[in-house]
Amino acid sequence: EQAKKLPAATAPWPATGTAKAATRPTHTILYRAVGALGPTGGLSGAWNDTRLHGASTPLELVVKIELPNTASAASVALDITEERVALTDDEAKYELNLEL
Repeated sequence: EQAKKLPAATAPWPATGTAKAATRPTHTILYRAVGALGPTGGLSGAWNDTRLHGASTPLELVVKIELPNTASAASVALDITEERVALTDDEAKYELNLEL
């Protein structure tokens, strides 16, 4: 029986016994409503915004991922769907898979 080879984007690191293991990059997820900060960008618009009270599903998600060892975006693979965000960087050895 032959072993299946995983696609490069989902293959676990290290690929060989001598390669560096993948690092999960530092990241933050912000949940927000559109226009919640008001036209000036301040918090004054958010205090009386009825769209924010009792809302269980945000209108926007902002995902910030820090990749300090990445030299070029060319080495980064990013996959975004309604259910997840996946990022790999084969050169800097980053791997992130966020279920949303």
